[in-house]
Amino acid sequence: MAAFQNFKRKLNPSIPAGEEIADVYVRQMFQRCRNYAGKVFVAEIDDSVVGYACIWTRYRGDEIEDGPENYARSCGITRLFIGMLAANHPARSLCQKLGFQEFAIQPENLNRLSIYS
Repeated sequence: MAAFQNFKRKLNPSIPAGEEIADVYVRQMFQRCRNYAGKVFVAEIDDSVVGYACIWTRYRGDEIEDGPENYARSCGITRLFIGMLAANHPARSLCQKLGFQEFAIQPENLNRLSIYS
C-alpha cells in the first residue's frame, strides 16, 4: 500500500508519504469492508500487486468468482464510482476505454481529482 501511496504522491506532492499512512489506510479500508459488506480485489502481474479495487456495498453477495464488477452486480449495485487523481493519465485512459465517463472533478488547491461513473 505504501508503494501505491507514493505513486499518488508523485502526481500530487501534498499527499502524505506511503510509509506515514499505509497502516492506517489499510485498517480503514478493511473496516469499511466490514461495515459495508465490502471486498478488496487485487490485480497481479508476475506475483506482484499492480492495483486494487475496493467495493463497499450494503448487501453481501454470494459468490465472487466472476470478479469485482459481477460482485457489485450480485449486491444490487447499478452504478460504480472510481476516484483517481486527475494527473493519473494512464488510469483515466483505462477507465475511458472500459466505458466509464467523467462524472465530477473535485478541486484541491491547484490539483484535481477526477471521479468516473
